[in-house]
Amino acid sequence: MKTLHYCIITISLIGVSFFVSEDAYGCLGNCPPITPPPHYASSPITVHTNLENYSTGDNIIITGHIFNQTKDTPLMIKIFDPIRQLQFDKNVPVSSNGNYTWTLSTVDFWSFDASGNYTVLAQYGQVYAITNFNLNSTLTQYLYAQSPLWQFHNGMPAEDVHCHAGFSLIIRKENFAPACTHPITATNLILSGWALGTPPIKLFINSIDMSGLRQNYTVGQPIDATVNYAGYWSRAWEPDVKIFDANDTQIWFNCLRCITNNVILGGGPSIPSYGNFTYHVQDYNGRLPIINKTGTYTMVASLDNKTASAEIIVVKPSMLPASFEPCDTPYPQSNTGVAVLYMSPNSTGKICATYHNPDSPTQSNISVFIAKDMQQQASEITTSASPDIVPTGNSTIVYTIKTGSQAGFYGISFFCNSVPFVVGYDNQSRIILDDFPWLYKNDICLSQTNVFQITGLSGIHVKYVTEAHRG
Repeated sequence: MKTLHYCIITISLIGVSFFVSEDAYGCLGNCPPITPPPHYASSPITVHTNLENYSTGDNIIITGHIFNQTKDTPLMIKIFDPIRQLQFDKNVPVSSNGNYTWTLSTVDFWSFDASGNYTVLAQYGQVYAITNFNLNSTLTQYLYAQSPLWQFHNGMPAEDVHCHAGFSLIIRKENFAPACTHPITATNLILSGWALGTPPIKLFINSIDMSGLRQNYTVGQPIDATVNYAGYWSRAWEPDVKIFDANDTQIWFNCLRCITNNVILGGGPSIPSYGNFTYHVQDYNGRLPIINKTGTYTMVASLDNKTASAEIIVVKPSMLPASFEPCDTPYPQSNTGVAVLYMSPNSTGKICATYHNPDSPTQSNISVFIAKDMQQQASEITTSASPDIVPTGNSTIVYTIKTGSQAGFYGISFFCNSVPFVVGYDNQSRIILDDFPWLYKNDICLSQTNVFQITGLSGIHVKYVTEAHRG
């Protein structure tokens, strides 16, 4: 019995050696001599499939065992199609007891669409094992066995839907859904105008509207809306959504990929179909629209030749968080002293600053540092900027600052300009310029070309300080 087992393994390994050599050298029959495989008293590796014959939709379960495992030796399983082309390969993990399993579906074989005898090759270091299975059907056959609507709803274009022998494909004019009928019936339905012989060439939208909008929103509140549309369309293309203020100035838009009505079938990555679609309004970074100024606004959604609009009102809530307050306190100016900004602990404030930037866009972020050590960041204080880019030309940036519980002396760095800043002190506190030693370094912003000016504050106050003690 052992001798017979050995012979089977030897034959298998010889077959593998030829198989691998032909693939490796591309010699097409003029291959180098086959190196005889090593002789084993028992099989060093086994490979099996759970079935010998499969139909599309079945799972192929490949199992086996490795005898005498060695550290860091990978197990590679390859599957070759009936014409001996490699279709799958996978590095399969092996358990501590030497067993391994790999499961895949025959549906995964649809791309090469071939029935026949497949070969499974398991390789572990220098040893191999082979087994075979037969695939009796393909995904195309599986899809074609389903009803026309099932094919259509599962991704088959209407014009490619398969009808059983003796039936003809027609497209219902009302919704462009496929149907299979007897040829005479198909002709009568087309002549009566109920059906088309082929679907339309051009995408189109029948209707569009918006839902989910409320009449009033508060400043800074996310606007959650949905666009509903119907027609013969591809989900790859989104509606174009914009928000305009009372002066018809566009203040928000959603889409870098929106299109007009010139899309032809096959031009997009998604299969067109007739139906009802929804789109959740958001920008190209996935964020909901937010408006930070009170007023009346109009949201407009358009797709193909259809447009929908809705009016919304943005109001100031009675208890508005400081982070949403506009900078409605003008920045106080003085010809004497140095401006020191101050805030209470555990509070939120805003700084509005205007820029004239003649160069390319740059980051607008600020940072807060310890007054006596500019290299040490104030870990309890957080900042953010909106927008986070200073564009070329004129712009306004709104900075939000949130303080922690710790009082202290700091500096706020705007590019290479820095402004004195204190937490836990007010206009009655004794603050001197010596509290900010970096003021005396006389650093010059040689690299800064943009013009920066603080124009307004909210939740932040200013004290002008002239007193200093210089020893």
